[in-house]
Amino acid sequence: ARPLGSLVFGHFGDRMGRKTTLVVSLLTMGIATFLIGCLPSYSVIGVGAPILLLLLRMVQGFSASGEYAGAATFLGEYAPTSKRGIYCSLIPASTAIGLLAGSTLATLMTANMNSSAMVGWGWRVPFLLAGPLGLIVLYIRTKLSDSPVYQSMNDALESKSAASADGQVVSKSG
Repeated sequence: ARPLGSLVFGHFGDRMGRKTTLVVSLLTMGIATFLIGCLPSYSVIGVGAPILLLLLRMVQGFSASGEYAGAATFLGEYAPTSKRGIYCSLIPASTAIGLLAGSTLATLMTANMNSSAMVGWGWRVPFLLAGPLGLIVLYIRTKLSDSPVYQSMNDALESKSAASADGQVVSKSG
């Protein structure tokens, strides 16, 4: 699903803006992750449980590709030319920090819970944390504006479109 997500989110990032696309990819990822934590077990819905898990993981992959590429583009456009490398390195660094945080949480939970609690409900905790964490990041992202590079490209396209529309009206009446 990641290659498809890259194509879709890349297209919408160019059309609707980086900020909007990053918000949509975040919501898609957060909702899918939270829903994994809410999935009923195999004993409750049978084969539907692994099918739903597979679908939600595909949604995660789809949105992850848009998130990663979109964030890199967003930061690259915001960065001063002399600092573009360090700004863009924040993407893989934040991914590594997220993996470290997840591994640390899993280690702490495994060390402090018995195996039946971990299998019964403990595995759901990290997925359910995606809900409140996603809302915090959503709040932060809605306060951002699109990059000046994207805004100037969009303004240039709108000016070109308006000029061409004016030219068409004149040629039709002339």
